[in-house]
Amino acid sequence: SVHYIAPEQVRGSHCDERSDLYSLGVTMYEMATGHVPFDAENAVSIAVAHMNDQPVAPREWNPAISPALNSIILKCMNKKPEHRYSDAQALILDLKKSVFYPNRVVAVASSSAVASAEGDVSGKTIIMGADMIKQIKQEKNQPEKIGMQENAEEIREGMDDTDGSEEEIRATVIDRVILGVGIGIAILILAAVAYVVGSLAGLWPEREKPTTPNSGASTQSSENPSFTGDSDGLEEDETLMPNVVGMELTEAIQLLNDPYSLGYDIPEDCIKYSDEYEAGTVCEQEYEEGTVLKKHTRVKLTISLGNGEFEIKDELIGMSRHVFEIKVDPFKLDVTYIEEENDDYSSGQIFRLDPSSGSLKEGESLTVYVSTGPSYFSMPSVLRLSEDYAKATLREYGLNIGKVTSEYSNTVAEGLVCSQSVAKGEQVKKGTSIDLVISLGRKTVTVPNVVGISKDLAVQKLEDSELAVGNITTESSSTVEAGLVIRQSLTPYSSAKAGDKVDLVISTGRPAVSGVGNLVGKSETEAKNRLSALGLRYVKSVYEYSSTVAEGYVIRVDLYDASSGGHYHSQNFYENDSVVLVVSRGEEPEPSTEDPIDSSEPESPTNPPETTQPPETTQPPETTQPPETTQPPETTAPLDPVIPTEHDIPIGGRVGDDFFVPAP
Repeated sequence: SVHYIAPEQVRGSHCDERSDLYSLGVTMYEMATGHVPFDAENAVSIAVAHMNDQPVAPREWNPAISPALNSIILKCMNKKPEHRYSDAQALILDLKKSVFYPNRVVAVASSSAVASAEGDVSGKTIIMGADMIKQIKQEKNQPEKIGMQENAEEIREGMDDTDGSEEEIRATVIDRVILGVGIGIAILILAAVAYVVGSLAGLWPEREKPTTPNSGASTQSSENPSFTGDSDGLEEDETLMPNVVGMELTEAIQLLNDPYSLGYDIPEDCIKYSDEYEAGTVCEQEYEEGTVLKKHTRVKLTISLGNGEFEIKDELIGMSRHVFEIKVDPFKLDVTYIEEENDDYSSGQIFRLDPSSGSLKEGESLTVYVSTGPSYFSMPSVLRLSEDYAKATLREYGLNIGKVTSEYSNTVAEGLVCSQSVAKGEQVKKGTSIDLVISLGRKTVTVPNVVGISKDLAVQKLEDSELAVGNITTESSSTVEAGLVIRQSLTPYSSAKAGDKVDLVISTGRPAVSGVGNLVGKSETEAKNRLSALGLRYVKSVYEYSSTVAEGYVIRVDLYDASSGGHYHSQNFYENDSVVLVVSRGEEPEPSTEDPIDSSEPESPTNPPETTQPPETTQPPETTQPPETTQPPETTAPLDPVIPTEHDIPIGGRVGDDFFVPAP
């Protein structure tokens, strides 16, 4: 009929399954609100409304409709096919979801539905029979009688791509309506929609098919619903009334439609309680079985609401409040809903009924307890507790014991809890499973040898071995270079527990030697003896003339250069340094003009050549000990070291070379 026609059918545009879904949306709208979305005094006005007007949202007519179902209906009725469901499977999926998620709204591409119902709208379906079509054709040139807009241009705007005169537009509308009727929604689709929506709403629970027919109707099995009476003598447009009493509504509709070619109607006053027939079944039919009827006659059916008593069953526990309200609403009970926390049921689920069993009649009281979800609390800590004590603590809080595993721990003693799956202070609910990890104590590891390597490398090796670095100190060492490990507190290659600390001693290099300057002015023999006590190694002595240091006494102490065999002056000495004593040969004698001094090599004081021998008055005793008359006045104080000046020119050398002779 025109009440269910899609906008593209009116325009004569391409139609597909989405056009059927539009008609299905209109059907669901009618089921949810009790009337069709668009109604008027004639078919043309209704067709134009399908193209131009937005329907009033179903929830505005019936607030009991869930937001989900409301949005599903509006999506089916979108003016543009591309904004509807692509196919019936997508629609069915959303319908199923709407039962469990009644507040979840599906996306609707069109603008919000606007309440625009005006005038006296009956809401009854208009069937476009032959008379209706004839009437429309007769009135197509009388727009003032069919309630159309006086301005033909406004009609053209509503018709989108339709051009021409007002009469052409009106004729196009009528032709499109007739075409829409030809390819409109079959009664079978309407029956399927009624079954789907009714099942989702819980109005028609599953049952066994009754075999008891209605009084006054011939007995007939619903499993083989064919009329067995005499059909001879029927005209081509006549049919017989079958028996549909006791059948579910969908089965009855299918039987009436095929093979009997009959329609059906269910007025509001034809829904009543019945002690004999279950809810959702046909309890009465307008005509007795075998009555001869014109084909396509609409047969009035009476649907049973059951015996009028609401039976309290176990299956109601755990049901969502939304679904429960749909089930209980027809029984007109005095229902009180109480919301409470419950650890076993999710928010919105029914967890208790009072009374908890039996059946209730209209007006009787029923208290329904609806869960707001489990109560949450802060997670306690069971770390460093024994396994048994930790489990007992969790049970006291209503928590379950999850997986219990074990692992090594460097910080928690063996047998105690070292980890829990939910951290202390996090919000948990009763019944939550908590996993525990029990410590195996510290793992046994092998201590690595880090002596003789750098501090950074030693620290890395200890950490790789799961050992901790303890105190790091420094000290000098004559054998270990600066920056390297001298020793470690745990013996290399011994066993230890993971996390044990290892102390390290890092070398600062060889220790400095002080007091070397005190050797200046000492006799060569005494200086040699004191070098060993200072931790220095004596290599050799070299001799130089000195005008300030007596012969045989130390002028200075130099460092020995092993690579060149020479020596050089230094202010700093370290343990085990090799040194050279520079000993005085006394004052340098005056050079002889007759026999100049050989400047190539100073002669040893122990065997000087006769030509350069100083006078006997200055010759030291054979013991090489200087005479008392030449002893410095203060023998206890060291003499200043002799530092070469720019006037002391080495033979064939530079300032700072080993051997010097006075400049001429």
